[in-house]
Amino acid sequence: MHLLFLPKIRMVHNHFFGHLDQSFTEIRQSFSLMLLNQHFTIYPARPNVPKMIEVAGMHLPKSTPSLPDDLADFIDTAPHGVIYFALGVEMQSKDLPEDTLQMLLNVFEALPQRVIWKFETQPPPKVSKNIYIDDWLPQMAILAHPNVKLFITNAGMLSIIETIYYAKPVIGLPLFYDQFRNLQRILENDMGKMLNLNTMTSEEVKNSIHEMIQEPQYQRNALALSQRFRDQPMHPLDTAIYWTEYILRHKGAPHMQVSLSNMKFIDYYCLDKLILIAFRFSGIMGII
Repeated sequence: MHLLFLPKIRMVHNHFFGHLDQSFTEIRQSFSLMLLNQHFTIYPARPNVPKMIEVAGMHLPKSTPSLPDDLADFIDTAPHGVIYFALGVEMQSKDLPEDTLQMLLNVFEALPQRVIWKFETQPPPKVSKNIYIDDWLPQMAILAHPNVKLFITNAGMLSIIETIYYAKPVIGLPLFYDQFRNLQRILENDMGKMLNLNTMTSEEVKNSIHEMIQEPQYQRNALALSQRFRDQPMHPLDTAIYWTEYILRHKGAPHMQVSLSNMKFIDYYCLDKLILIAFRFSGIMGII
């Protein structure tokens, strides 16, 4: 903590907030509220103190978002359902190797389902009519549609929250950062599969898509997790607003501060108790 973590954090603080009157240590010990982009139904439950509030999903719309007319018609008229394929910001479809792009294109063209593909540059030539390609797509509106059967994603945190909220099975293609952890939660709830984007074959992709759509337990588990996540007393955005206004109403809410954060070194490591135990043990050994 003191030799590795805090010095790097202090450098960031001094660069951006060095002009503030409060020191780094004072700010670190006195923040009033922390809004966490997590929820105990998605990630492991944690014993949060009162000023740490879970608001995962605060970006989700409160009503079902609408689709553009052409995209709505593409999804509505799909007799076998629709698969949505979108990578994130760090690794986009346009960055995939040429052989991987061609492999995915061949697999998607052979599927009975229609495919919506987020592609950030000029789409490949001669794309089949069962594939809808665009560089910008309303992801949450697509996932909210009941005829969308599967989401192929790199498993970024916001995408995982959205797919859980809208109860869609997942094929994950994680590459780095938190994507592996996010997808692990999907795998633990048995509502998805993981493929290696660098080594996957057309047979692996085809078989995984077929299994995810044909086996009912994936959709059933996705729906169960979605119901748990949605079962909240208020929308996460309303929760964030309430606690922000609570802090303002109570002048920073110092009563929510945890006294343990200001413990002395001796108390934090229980050195007084350890010294007492060592003294008693030494006394016994001395008498013996």
